Amino acid sequence: MTTSKDEAVRQDLLDINVRIDQDELMGTEESFAELVKYIDAMRAERFDAWKDAAERGVPEGQVLIADRYCEDKNFTEAAEWYRKAAEQRYAEAQYALGNCYSRGEGVARDKAEAIEWFRKAAEQGYVKAQYELGVRSIKDTEAIEWLRKAAERGHAKAQSRLASKYELGDGVSRDKEEAIKWLHKSAEQGYLHSQYRLAKSCFEGNGIYKNKTKAVQWFRKAAERGDPSAQYWLAECYFYGDGIPEDKAEAVKWYLKAAEKRNGELPLFLNGDPRWRLAECYCFGEGVPEDRKEAMKWFREVAADAREETSAEEFLRKALLRKALSESV
Repeated sequence: MTTSKDEAVRQDLLDINVRIDQDELMGTEESFAELVKYIDAMRAERFDAWKDAAERGVPEGQVLIADRYCEDKNFTEAAEWYRKAAEQRYAEAQYALGNCYSRGEGVARDKAEAIEWFRKAAEQGYVKAQYELGVRSIKDTEAIEWLRKAAERGHAKAQSRLASKYELGDGVSRDKEEAIKWLHKSAEQGYLHSQYRLAKSCFEGNGIYKNKTKAVQWFRKAAERGDPSAQYWLAECYFYGDGIPEDKAEAVKWYLKAAEKRNGELPLFLNGDPRWRLAECYCFGEGVPEDRKEAMKWFREVAADAREETSAEEFLRKALLRKALSESV
């Protein structure tokens, strides 16, 4: 017999899952910090109720307790609690146990066993498991089938992955319009990666009519949420007046955000480096007062990450030459 206490535990798990889903869409350090704060506060208040429910066989309580053991890196205990709930055919626990087998956490790593637990959850309609099978399935037809099931139920990552399948012709006939349809659905839900991809598609006219004004709108959505590539491209749009009135001071603001977001990671952006653009802006007084000292600071950062041994002074010479050539045309 279900008690009011059990219903409260079920609601706790539902509330936490809603916040986890929101964080996955946001994909930012800030949203993750808020999620951790929320779960810690709920756990401090409700842990005894969860433990009591778990020991009485309530699967939601068992999952909540298992999640706590996972965070404490006690994966053996976590796997045992997930199994208790999974054996009651509780889909979320089946999915979690699949992850345990996939990662070898608390159990011996066993990809086949992981797939079996994912399948049990997916066949009950658990959308995260459907997505997981779509990503892991060896057969193209099965992968597309599971991705489509998850995408049609609104799973933003599945929609994004399905868009990629159509864009590349991977397991399906290549269809850029279908790719854009699914990418747009994912972006509209707030999936950060899809918002950036959709912006690039609009900017380049890839599978959709070229519309730089629309591209700027999507770049801004992703940029304001902290995506460094979107910040870089929004800066480029401001600098050159692509899809928006030219505003080089605003461009510098976004180049700076993108440059700071790199956090010292070595790989440069595929389509440019905001630090190089900042160096040029300071070098030539575009959007900021001319300041060769500040320009050299940014050129040195670029030089430190360059694959070839190139000095900041050499980068400065290249920038000056490029400027001279552009002005002579």
